[in-house]
Amino acid sequence: MSEKQTLTREVATAAKDWTHPLYLGIAQTYDPVLFSQGGVQALQAYRDLERDAHVHAILQKRKFAVVGRPWEVLPASDSPLDKQAAELVEAQFKGLGFDKLCLGLLDSQLMGFSVGEILWEVRKSQLWAAQVIMRRQERFIFKAREEGATGAQDPWELRLRTLASPLEGDPLPVRKFVVHRTGALDNNPYGLGLGNQLYWPVEFKRQGLTFWLIFADKFGSPTVEGEYEPGATEDEKRELLNAALSVSVDGAIIHPKGMTLSLLEAARAGSIETYDKLVRYMDEQCSEAVLGETGSTNQSGEGGSRARDQVGNEVRLEVAQADADLLSATLQDTLIRWIVELNLPGAGLPSVWRSFEEPEDLKNRSERDGLLFDMGFRPTLEAVTAAYGEGYEDIGVPAPPTKVPGLPKPTLELGEGDGTDAADRITAQAISHAGRSYNAMLAPIKKAIQTSTSLLDLRDRLETLYPELDSHAFAEVMEQAMVLASLEGRHDVLSGN
Repeated sequence: MSEKQTLTREVATAAKDWTHPLYLGIAQTYDPVLFSQGGVQALQAYRDLERDAHVHAILQKRKFAVVGRPWEVLPASDSPLDKQAAELVEAQFKGLGFDKLCLGLLDSQLMGFSVGEILWEVRKSQLWAAQVIMRRQERFIFKAREEGATGAQDPWELRLRTLASPLEGDPLPVRKFVVHRTGALDNNPYGLGLGNQLYWPVEFKRQGLTFWLIFADKFGSPTVEGEYEPGATEDEKRELLNAALSVSVDGAIIHPKGMTLSLLEAARAGSIETYDKLVRYMDEQCSEAVLGETGSTNQSGEGGSRARDQVGNEVRLEVAQADADLLSATLQDTLIRWIVELNLPGAGLPSVWRSFEEPEDLKNRSERDGLLFDMGFRPTLEAVTAAYGEGYEDIGVPAPPTKVPGLPKPTLELGEGDGTDAADRITAQAISHAGRSYNAMLAPIKKAIQTSTSLLDLRDRLETLYPELDSHAFAEVMEQAMVLASLEGRHDVLSGN
């Protein structure tokens, strides 16, 4: 064998792993929990974990974070054949229920691997994947393929365990079963699911709940105590016991008068809080294992932090995007490849992806656009449509001017008289110029008052008129008046008035 051939071939295959020897060529799971309980057939222990309400909720949240995102099929290139292949794959995915398929394959998150059987159908001379049925993992085993026997990418052959062949299993047809794996260690075909991380926290939680219920049973309700006189007959004792039991269904005690009885109480008042903290801690461990964070599922009564919750949500979305990408890669290597090979041989393989782009916050966008408008910038109709969608039209509102052209400039007239006369003169000039600017600014409001049909109509018009109110001219007049007053004062000081 040449050096080139050696470099391009896998040498340390899982089939040669001496730490997990094969029996009849059948692979064994690397999961230590399952391995200690007898192997893959013990997967029911992981399935039972979902009976825990918290585990079920966080697993569903992780799956729905994937299937809740929009998906699209992208062609391998712009060639007509590749585009046709992408359209065919998209049509078949829509027909069989793509989200339902993904939800079933994502069962590998808990179990390590998932298996779906494809039911093909002939439609107009084409083979269509009409349905994918999810199968229980315990029904399958993986057998190492003979080296060089096939060009399949998967070195493991999926086999179905039957009554006739429960150990080696029966061989299965090609292009028939989709296998999706999670956490596959050293190319182990069974993967390594979250059940390995969730098993012990759930087990400890169940034990903690058991002790909590025993504690509540022993100390949650009082025990009735009855005393009888020395020398009481058996009938009298029985009557006293029945009376005590009629008060408490949990139990009662009777004893001779003068006899002392004591009950062992909890060592400390906070004992019941110990169980509560234990259960909550185990729930947090489960949340961290599944979602990568605890903020979205384990909020305490003390309130939360918006920044912390935002970071936790970002971590959860990163996990979901990774799940979606891995699932897309599996589908491209199996179902997508088979659809194209059976119907359009030679076409490039399309890819299916889910979008995780967060929609823009339109409230923040509108506030930003409002600030830009106040600064003198107005977005184009195309920009408004791209940001806010269809249904808007340009009403022709001009951008607010920063300078009013043609405004008469007040002139400084130094005449005879004292400073009081100068102040009156400047005030008169300011009133004259500002009056015209002020009236121009209020003109749209006066027109709205005159043409409005009701107070509600006037209110609506005033809200839309606000951007049109131009106060720049009025402000410029006031600025010039202040400058004139300052200059007049300086002139009076220099002239000795």
